[in-house]
Amino acid sequence: MIITGKRTARLSDEANITLFNHGIYQFGNALSLILVNLYLWRLTNDLWINGAFNFIALITAPIATMYIGKIAKLKDRLFAYRTGIFLTAVFYLLIVISGDRMVDYYIGFAVLKGVSTSFYWLGHFTMITDVTNDDNRHKYLGWNLIIRQIAMGLVLLRLAARSA
Repeated sequence: MIITGKRTARLSDEANITLFNHGIYQFGNALSLILVNLYLWRLTNDLWINGAFNFIALITAPIATMYIGKIAKLKDRLFAYRTGIFLTAVFYLLIVISGDRMVDYYIGFAVLKGVSTSFYWLGHFTMITDVTNDDNRHKYLGWNLIIRQIAMGLVLLRLAARSA
């Protein structure tokens, strides 16, 4: 944002909207992933499947990011962001649809989670550079970290309240 020829560290409206959207995504994703892991544990009582699910999702994400980056360059700058949100919704919808059979397809679910995560984060980081400048990027990232910690804290408080 430029005011009378000087750059300002104030966040733009687009940056604030992006922070809000990202906070909602972080809260929902944190809560849902905890529940997915608990659901897999309830279905299998096998730590190996939980570990394999998370490991496959973590390994898939950087591999997918390399390919998604090339696709994102050819498409609109918001393509990766929107696709990441869409694939995340598809991931959770498929869990609901598959029910107890999720265990049979946990590798596919893990790959889908890794790919959806890659799309989302690539789009989010692209948006950060679009809605901030060199003077306020650190402020944006600081607020982003605060919002993330609040979202995670709310999830933990909610889970602690359920177990008490």
